[in-house]
Amino acid sequence: MTTSYAIGNNWVTVADQAAGPQSAQLDTLVVTDKSADGTFALTDANTTWRHPAADTGGRTWTIPANSVVPFPVGTKLCGHVEQGAGAISLAITTDTLELAGSASTTGTRTVATGGIFIATKTAATIWMVGGPGVT
Repeated sequence: MTTSYAIGNNWVTVADQAAGPQSAQLDTLVVTDKSADGTFALTDANTTWRHPAADTGGRTWTIPANSVVPFPVGTKLCGHVEQGAGAISLAITTDTLELAGSASTTGTRTVATGGIFIATKTAATIWMVGGPGVT
């Protein structure tokens, strides 16, 4: 047997268990507009930065070294560049930034207009980034 729950405008269906239905939760990310260069902080973990279309300038967003900001392994840093906004340079200081689907581990990545990135911390000093529009 299954039970459906309305959460906002969404429906979630879960299978009933012996002790009754399990709870279901839909998570949303907090979105912060960024029209300037910036460095991610612990408070940005598991949130998303948006480069708004009104800002046509290129910006650099930096993932700090683990020795400066020790994000827990598994942390996600997300962002997107609205259509018409300038590209984002996703930089990393001294740690390793791996490009998903590639053997490349060096340097700054570019997130093109209309692009989305997710950077995941996979080890103490290693991040993996990917998404449409990320090179």
